[in-house]
Amino acid sequence: MIETKIQYTGHFFVDAGIAVMEHYLQKECQSFSQEDLDKAAQWLTVLYQRKDIKGYLTIHFPNSGWCNATISTEKKAEYQEKVLKSYLLKPIGERECVYCHRPAQFLADRQHIPLLTGMTTIITSPGGVPGLPVCGYCLMAVQFYPLATLKCQGKPLFWWTPEPQLLSELTGEYFRQLMQLLAGGSEKLVNLDWPRTMLLNTASRVLDTYGDDKPLADCIGLHVTNYGAGPDYHQYRIPKELLEFLSEIKVMEQEVRDAHQYIIQKAWEKEKKAGDKINSENNSTGITRNFYFEALVKAFEDVDWQKNIRGIVGEFHLKTKPEEFHYNSFKLTRFFLEKVGGMEKQRLDIIKKIADQIANHLIIGNNEKKWLNDLYFRESKPSHFTGYLIKAQKSLAEKGQSFTFEDVLIMLDIYSIDDAGVKDFWLVRDLFLIRLLEIIGKHKRDLLEDLQFADEDEIEGCN
Repeated sequence: MIETKIQYTGHFFVDAGIAVMEHYLQKECQSFSQEDLDKAAQWLTVLYQRKDIKGYLTIHFPNSGWCNATISTEKKAEYQEKVLKSYLLKPIGERECVYCHRPAQFLADRQHIPLLTGMTTIITSPGGVPGLPVCGYCLMAVQFYPLATLKCQGKPLFWWTPEPQLLSELTGEYFRQLMQLLAGGSEKLVNLDWPRTMLLNTASRVLDTYGDDKPLADCIGLHVTNYGAGPDYHQYRIPKELLEFLSEIKVMEQEVRDAHQYIIQKAWEKEKKAGDKINSENNSTGITRNFYFEALVKAFEDVDWQKNIRGIVGEFHLKTKPEEFHYNSFKLTRFFLEKVGGMEKQRLDIIKKIADQIANHLIIGNNEKKWLNDLYFRESKPSHFTGYLIKAQKSLAEKGQSFTFEDVLIMLDIYSIDDAGVKDFWLVRDLFLIRLLEIIGKHKRDLLEDLQFADEDEIEGCN
């Protein structure tokens, strides 16, 4: 009996294919037997004969024996034998597999492995010889990778992460969805949209059942193909910190969970037809767009991603409509900024302390809405916000509840005279509003009832 050597390598095409094989065979790759490999190969060969999947394979393995209609039946069978059972061949001299470093048994090109060049092209070929040296096991695994993908904007979309357990769960979601689409009987696979939404919606669903004892890691959503004039490659980074936030928020207090769930549900795009909303079934497959998921994933595409992450607070966390006031949750936003936005605990503590003092002693205690109105209605500028803090400090000092100048510097992230101005006062203002609306809504909601109708004289009252 031949010893099987299917193993994760750290390369996304190989690893995605192995994850599919594990789901089909219902066992981990290190337990694969020769009979398992034979079973998987036979299943794949039959599946890839279907008309609906053949068309999809052209964007994975162009002109290959899987999908080229001009190749004879005998040539197709020969091709499939090579890509699925090259592990039976002798090594090619002393060359190593580029993925696992075992002896290479095959020289692959773009019809065997995506994103490569043609068989006669020597550009970037290892050692100046056309073809990529691979072992038969890695080559076999790559043939299963299309089943780890969904067709999105005409290109395969799939997952990779260095944690095999997490990769298996994420890949399993797409594998099951693809099998459901194939079971639908259509002649061609549906072409989905909004890759960022699809990725983060999938991650959120996986985390619902992913055990707390299982490891999380940085993930990449890959959106790639070499179908057409040349390779087309894009990756979406989904960091471990974001996954941890999404996972841990699910076990926090009910009101915090509700506030986050409201953000997600409110962010689903509505149909363009008047009065109709996208139904939940479409949402679950990522057919429509979720603006919150889009913003989260897009934030990490920039070098200055922390600023983008913090901008999400004002766009999605702060609820300024009266009917949504009760979904303001400082604890949710604080956890988000600490976990994902890299914001210091001390700074957030001070923001909460001063906001609580204003809410309890100046607004609720004195029944003065002007301290809320002045933030809620006024155009936000650094000069206005610092003036607001000065007036609040003076009024609180009269009540024996003052905060210090050092508190203000830390809150505004100013640590030396070299700091140029107030860097993110808008974020502090948004956090103030989230906390003020939350506290007042819980303890004296009547102060919020006519907030949107406050007159101009009252708005200017604390100037």
